[in-house]
Amino acid sequence: MPAAIAALVLFGIGWGFFDCNNMPILCQIVRPNHRATGYGIMNMISISCGGLADWGFGKMLDMKLPMTTIFGAFAACCVVSIAIVLSIRPRFASESDALENS
Repeated sequence: MPAAIAALVLFGIGWGFFDCNNMPILCQIVRPNHRATGYGIMNMISISCGGLADWGFGKMLDMKLPMTTIFGAFAACCVVSIAIVLSIRPRFASESDALENS
């Protein structure tokens, strides 16, 4: 039980670090009148992905797939997500803006 409590505390701290970065990042890329909507959409997508992951994990268990295959599938999704995030590049209104920000 102490290990479970420690893991939940660690998860909560990590989630706090994650969540405290979401709004500042969103504020950098979204106009003020759309920020609340953007945050809501971001949360909706996050919750939907979590629910689909649980469903997919259960389906794979029902298919009697080995745990290594299941975790490998989810790891592959993480690698694809990382590649997508790393491929994001900012767009500048003009070339002079790009020179100022580099």
